[in-house]
Amino acid sequence: MRYFKPITLILTVLLLVCLLSISVFATGKEPPRIAFMDGEVEVSATETTAAGTLALPTHTPADGGQLVGWQAKVGADTVFLPAGATYAYEQDAAIVFRAVVLHMTTSATVTARFDEQGAGLRFTTSAARQELEALRLLSPALVTGTVITPNANAKAAESFDHAGLAAAEKKYIDVVATGFYKTEAEALIFAGSVNQIRFENYALGYAARGYVKVSYTDGSEGYVYAALEKGVPGSVSPWQMAYAAMKDTEGAKSDRCPHAFGSVFSPYTEGERAKLVPFFASVVALKVSEKAPGGKTLDRDVEAFGQAVYTERVIRENDPEWESVRAYIDVSKYECTLMITAPEGVMLNETTVSGVVLSLAGLPGLPVKGIFGDNCILLPFSNYSDNY
Repeated sequence: MRYFKPITLILTVLLLVCLLSISVFATGKEPPRIAFMDGEVEVSATETTAAGTLALPTHTPADGGQLVGWQAKVGADTVFLPAGATYAYEQDAAIVFRAVVLHMTTSATVTARFDEQGAGLRFTTSAARQELEALRLLSPALVTGTVITPNANAKAAESFDHAGLAAAEKKYIDVVATGFYKTEAEALIFAGSVNQIRFENYALGYAARGYVKVSYTDGSEGYVYAALEKGVPGSVSPWQMAYAAMKDTEGAKSDRCPHAFGSVFSPYTEGERAKLVPFFASVVALKVSEKAPGGKTLDRDVEAFGQAVYTERVIRENDPEWESVRAYIDVSKYECTLMITAPEGVMLNETTVSGVVLSLAGLPGLPVKGIFGDNCILLPFSNYSDNY
């Protein structure tokens, strides 16, 4: 009987390994498959040794963008599908789907939007220009828009989007953009506005979120929502917007601030600033506490540019001389001051105002305290602005 020597056995094994390697190399590459790529990173892959179907994966892009869908070239056709869609493939199909990502953020800064009737709130969303232009080629019917609703509605919904608000039975407005508000080298900015706001909502906080509505090659449509700059729904009231706009000034004339506003310069014309004044009417109310529970209804008026005026007739028990209280807000570069004046002959001091309370919108009444001047009280209203 013959026996293999150990060295002979080792050589035989090595020869078999080499033959197998040559066989694999000669017969081709890895088994055919469908791969999903985000840049150079493989998200997932499925072998296609037999025909079948698969669900396109959900995926969170590592760089913070929003996943719009997956794109692939299949023969002469471009396939563009949303995450979760079902794709049927043939045996031995070799396809690479690439993530379509859009970086898009709704700004927390809200500006004034003017029309013939007055002023309103303008919300803006910035999208990466190159990505949005590429997406429009994939989805020619692409729609950009903004969902706007009171902040309380946005917080009450499970998700701040069309479906979440509808499920919570909360009202909202859907503003479709007809063009871009601004075009920059790296970004396309679209806006959504709410105008003709009811007086009772002047101190109501509003929230907004931009979106794109996308059409896919399977005939479906879907929304992709912008990230929120602060991570949560904002809350900006018409009053806050007007206050910020009035204080938005520079000490010297510039391209951004060409309009004289007292000793400073503003981005807004005198006519535009006049349209901001009525929003202050919702913020300050004077009422008499204790002796006249519930206070009185204010007669609002606009005395002059930059001033919101309030007049209330008050009849106090045992104090007939106190017939009226007058107040206005003066907006300047550095502060917003509330001035309270009394009729001629009635001196304002800590005794005469002991029963008067300053009511800030949405807050309990605060005792009137401030700097006593010539028959007036000055309250630096900017001290209260952080409460809104």
